[in-house]
Amino acid sequence: MASEYTEWIEICTTTLDHFADNNRKPDLVKIDVEGAEELVIKGALGLIRSEKPPAWIIEIHSKFIEDNILPVFMDNGYTVSPIPSDKSAIREYPRHIFVNKKGKTNPCG
Repeated sequence: MASEYTEWIEICTTTLDHFADNNRKPDLVKIDVEGAEELVIKGALGLIRSEKPPAWIIEIHSKFIEDNILPVFMDNGYTVSPIPSDKSAIREYPRHIFVNKKGKTNPCG
């Protein structure tokens, strides 16, 4: 039964680029945003293109999203590796990928 009570709260957000400009740059970024992957990537283009970019673990929710974000990484010299899951035999999405700059070690195997 759905609740009739709704409370709104205001949340401040920022881009990964802005965060990285004002804090220590991350070595690894995990993205799990339930279908908003493209928005996160758009706000992280500077980090993706940086001299010492982080590795990425991304949960992808659809082929459309995958087709739109993978070229951003591949065009910037990254390799993309699937992360095996017991659920991958049941359904194609969501699925996880590991994205890393070519030549760096892949901790996922």
